[in-house]
Amino acid sequence: MMTKEQIGTIINPDFPGVYAPTSEPTKLIFDDGSFKVGYFESTSDSEKLERENKFRFVEFGDRGQIYRVTRGRQYVTIVDANKLAS
Repeated sequence: MMTKEQIGTIINPDFPGVYAPTSEPTKLIFDDGSFKVGYFESTSDSEKLERENKFRFVEFGDRGQIYRVTRGRQYVTIVDANKLAS
């Protein structure tokens, strides 16, 4: 299980205790060895998701480009931090 602080370390190693949306590339590696590259996105349900140790993540590529234009939630991935490699 990856904690909020560990995710913060990925986002910004200088300030690991601070979780904040970012447009900087972030690589998330999952327990099964797969990975996603993109950035975290804050939405109106971010607090609720965080209590479940989940976060909204926009992957780079076509989905990310469409999201930037439309802001359609269907282009955002909900990442379960319990499934991230620590």
